[in-house]
Amino acid sequence: MKWNKEQLEAINTTGTNVLVSASAGAGKTAVLVERLVKRCLTDKVQLNEILAMTFTEAAANEMKKRLSKRLNEEYNSPGSDQEYIAKQLVYLQDAKISTIHSFCLDLIKKHADAIGLNPNFANTILEEGQLNFAKENAFNEVLDGWCTHRKEDISLLSQYFSSRSEDFSEMKNTVYQIIQAANASSDEHTWYQNAKSSYQRITNQHDFSNDTLHYFFSSCKLDIEIQIQYLMQCKKIMELSDIDNQKVYTSILSNLEFMLAAKNSVDSKTIDALVDSFRRACSKPLAPFGKNKEYTSVRTECLKHRSKCIALYPDLETSRIDSNHMSDFAMHLLDFSKEVGLALINNKVKFEAIHFDDMERYAYQILLQDDFRIAKLYRELFKEILVDEFQDTSELQNEIICLISNGNNIFRVGDVKQSIYRFRKAKPEIMRSLMVDSTTKQINLAFNYRSNHSIVSFTNDLFDKLMNVEGCKDSYRSIDHVQAGTDLQHSFDSPVEFYALHTKEIYENLDSKQAKARFIAQKIIEMKETTNFKKWSDYVILAKSHADKNLLKQVFSEYNIPHSIDAKEGFYQSTCCHIVVSMLRLIDAIDDISLVAVLTSPLYKMSDDELALLKLNYKSIYDGCLKSNHPLIRDIKFCRQTIREEGLCKCLNYIATINNFVEEQLDIQQRTNFDLLFQKASSFQLQSNSLKQFINQIDLNIDEKSDEATSLGPEEDVVRAITIHHSKGLQYKVVFYWSTSSNRQLEKADSVLVDPDLGIGLYGFYLPYRLRRATIQRIAIEHKSNLEDLEEAIRVLYVALTRAETKLIIVDKVDKEIEKTIITLSLLNARKGMTQLILSALSSQVNFTRFDVFSIDNHIATSKEKENISFKMKYSLEDHTIKTLSPSSTENYFVPKLNFHDSTNRGTTLHEIIERLPNRVWNENDFDSSQISMNDIQKCIHFSQTDLYAKCITMDIKKEYPFTLLDHQTLIQGSFDFIATDESNCILIDFKTDRNVLKDDLCLRYTKQIETYCHVLTNLYPSLKIKAYLYSFELEQFIEIES
Repeated sequence: MKWNKEQLEAINTTGTNVLVSASAGAGKTAVLVERLVKRCLTDKVQLNEILAMTFTEAAANEMKKRLSKRLNEEYNSPGSDQEYIAKQLVYLQDAKISTIHSFCLDLIKKHADAIGLNPNFANTILEEGQLNFAKENAFNEVLDGWCTHRKEDISLLSQYFSSRSEDFSEMKNTVYQIIQAANASSDEHTWYQNAKSSYQRITNQHDFSNDTLHYFFSSCKLDIEIQIQYLMQCKKIMELSDIDNQKVYTSILSNLEFMLAAKNSVDSKTIDALVDSFRRACSKPLAPFGKNKEYTSVRTECLKHRSKCIALYPDLETSRIDSNHMSDFAMHLLDFSKEVGLALINNKVKFEAIHFDDMERYAYQILLQDDFRIAKLYRELFKEILVDEFQDTSELQNEIICLISNGNNIFRVGDVKQSIYRFRKAKPEIMRSLMVDSTTKQINLAFNYRSNHSIVSFTNDLFDKLMNVEGCKDSYRSIDHVQAGTDLQHSFDSPVEFYALHTKEIYENLDSKQAKARFIAQKIIEMKETTNFKKWSDYVILAKSHADKNLLKQVFSEYNIPHSIDAKEGFYQSTCCHIVVSMLRLIDAIDDISLVAVLTSPLYKMSDDELALLKLNYKSIYDGCLKSNHPLIRDIKFCRQTIREEGLCKCLNYIATINNFVEEQLDIQQRTNFDLLFQKASSFQLQSNSLKQFINQIDLNIDEKSDEATSLGPEEDVVRAITIHHSKGLQYKVVFYWSTSSNRQLEKADSVLVDPDLGIGLYGFYLPYRLRRATIQRIAIEHKSNLEDLEEAIRVLYVALTRAETKLIIVDKVDKEIEKTIITLSLLNARKGMTQLILSALSSQVNFTRFDVFSIDNHIATSKEKENISFKMKYSLEDHTIKTLSPSSTENYFVPKLNFHDSTNRGTTLHEIIERLPNRVWNENDFDSSQISMNDIQKCIHFSQTDLYAKCITMDIKKEYPFTLLDHQTLIQGSFDFIATDESNCILIDFKTDRNVLKDDLCLRYTKQIETYCHVLTNLYPSLKIKAYLYSFELEQFIEIES
């Protein structure tokens, strides 16, 4: 690959901390890999001396694969140090290339004793249901204690949150928000102290923190600017009006004069001067003009906003009274939260498991212990620390990175314009501060190698306007204006297309979202037939919310468009889980809701008429089932007995066979969901065989918005619809951006606002009438949160629009014209969606074409191709992937000395033949010579004559045996070639057909794969001794792999 100047600088700079600002499509992954190769081969920094932190495990795996390939290329180049490179390839298997969570977990396992932690805790990840249970217990424990010993204090807290004394739901949510904010800081104790200090006794303005005052004044300034904008609109309307009314025009000018004076008073930095000036401006009458509807509408909005501002902004005396009045409440709330946080830790200990939220905190504590003793070990170990996606680093993560650095060996790569994980406590200001740090080497990657020239130019022009807004922290600097990096990116130079759907004129009974979904479906079908984008997988739809994806899922099904869309309604809400869990509830105890759900499901296929007859002819539906000897009654009795005698999993196996439920009634997605539910039951059965407890565990997780199990691999030819957050790091040939006409902020409604920097924001709250008004602290936090949310919304838009390689299409409803205008903070704050901002910034531009759509064909012109799409139910030797990991994905495909000319078909054929052969010693009559060579027949017979196989045929044998394992939020699915089990042993044999190989080659290539298999078997057969072997048909020998 030919590197540009900036990329070479990033690859070669050493001896100092480096920050690489890499815009979307800048080739940062390739640069990261090449830097690792250079550090490893040229600088002789061995891979076990390098730490590389990525944002996701998928990114870590991709980096390992690319690094393996590059090392293999270097190994085969003339004059290379093959012995040294081979050593690095061995190190690569266990190289510290992972997420920061994985690094922290590994650190805890090795050094838990430094903080008195049981290292066994790190071997089990706490599930969400267990965490919710622990949270509930912790809150209730502290609540019970306060109800006994601090009755007045808990009464004060509860009355603030609810008028109902028994309702603690909002209080509980607030408490855990506070705990999360404290835990995300580098010093939890200091965070609580600072939060309390915000509500110490106030005597004058200077008792408020500087940050609180800054955001208070900024909030007031924004509202003044909104008023000025309203007045400017009124002025423009009057100037364009056919009716001359000097009185109204003079009133507008007078209002403007007062409002501009209020804006100037912001510079005084005095609460009373600013609030007084703003109130006087808001109290100024604004003359009506009933003859002009547009003016009347704007005036009404202006006056409504004034009323809100007059009520919102308090003078200094009111602020002082409210803050002091809430002082005791703030102290009690923070004390209560801190106690719940400690109780939560103790409740987690009972599960002997660790949660993801704990990993960084424990790792940080370990690194601080004993005068940084362990931190110093890591400083000596790692000569290079590489951090990818640095813009999404949290405060605590950054502290951990700094603790293990020797001071000049951190290589950070990121793009602050793509920081979109605020909800995970990402702090883009950490990267912003480093961008102006004189001790850090600054490198900017100035070329885009992903998108065509028009898309690059479009994003440059758009975000130059959207990110350079006064009052916001983000900027789109001259160095952010990237260029297309290759001539090829100019070859298909199609402008960005915006389709404005005039939904009121399209047709009746179709809302704007339905119109968008149908338009996109029809456009994809049209483009697939008329353009070079012939594969379904060329297309992706990027949406902000999962709800929009759900609508697309419905419409794509109507249009027969093969698709992969997880609406994230929750795994337990999937069709399969809903039916099976309803059946389990019936087995546990009869209830009408579950009974109806099961009877009308594919298990029993009862029609509505049949159900009605049961209801009419008997006391109840269940009574009707009993007296009519419905098969459900027999199945319930059998399942109850099966659970008692053989366990929950056997019961699920039986349910799967009712009316061929799994094999014939479910599609591939739902079959995969059944596999995952079975795995959850299998894991649960290791601890308990109680059906009621299993149902209770499901109920704890029932509302969790988790992904369904994924049945499609990344190479499947389907249209994908994903959220913008999930699209991070990906790219697609054709991107449809599902634009929006609003972007609301939800957290303003909370009774208590929590901020990682400013602490907590309260209302001044007064009983008995439950009167409340915002304190200065709350106004400041609300404004800060609002600014951060507005800026992140623009960054999310940037991520979405930079995923496209060749074609970018934006779709939204537009029912009234949007004029081009200057983008201001007040326009952002109007929250009228991304469409308003895009069209306001770029109403006409050479790389941007608008199409107005006034009709959509109501006839569903479906795709004819869906029936030809097939999905493999069995997983081949090289394709076990179901979601994020398969055993075969751990193979090292770039190990030296291996010969890859062997045919994949030969391996597949041998596996299929062995699967069909009887469990005895084979002879030539067992084989069809038209399917397999005589040489391979002899090799198979030789295998069947071995001592190990002789032992296996005395055991229970399973061939091509599928498995599913949910392990630490990773779904592993695949199939074992050959396993044999008895009461105490499990023998795994994995067949290999590689030609021209040595034993060591096979070990090097397949050990990780076999280790993964053994990990799965350990979970499936925890009481059995596992023995694992490779069997090489080429070498005609077994190779034992130690797990």
